[in-house]
Amino acid sequence: AAMTVTLQDVRQHSDALKVLWQLLEERPPEANISHDGHLPEWTDHRAHVETHDHMGWYLIMAEGIPVGAVYITKKGEIGIGILKAHQRKGYAKAGIKAVMAKHPREEYLANVAPTNGPSHNLFQRLDGELIQYTYRIKP
Repeated sequence: AAMTVTLQDVRQHSDALKVLWQLLEERPPEANISHDGHLPEWTDHRAHVETHDHMGWYLIMAEGIPVGAVYITKKGEIGIGILKAHQRKGYAKAGIKAVMAKHPREEYLANVAPTNGPSHNLFQRLDGELIQYTYRIKP
């Protein structure tokens, strides 16, 4: 049976900042694509959440508690994070399917760090097709 989750906008849940912060704290270095592994200042974290320009950013709720978060950008890029205590239970796949149902479009993208095996496995299970590698060049 498919896992049932609901999505709650991060700007409308009192614990969202704490949950998103915990996801940052728990993120393994090999999963980082958007920052260098150093945690932002709390005030910067709060400002980012409050002023984000994603199409949608949600807590993934299961049985009334947040188990992770998912966002979708205006370009259709999906980002997902599941709290350590709730990993490997199907919440990531369910959260991605829920955000796709809420924001239907012809295709979605997911940027995954090369060494992040669990995320590669997840998107392959969702019939994702690897379409590019991205290189960062620092002069």
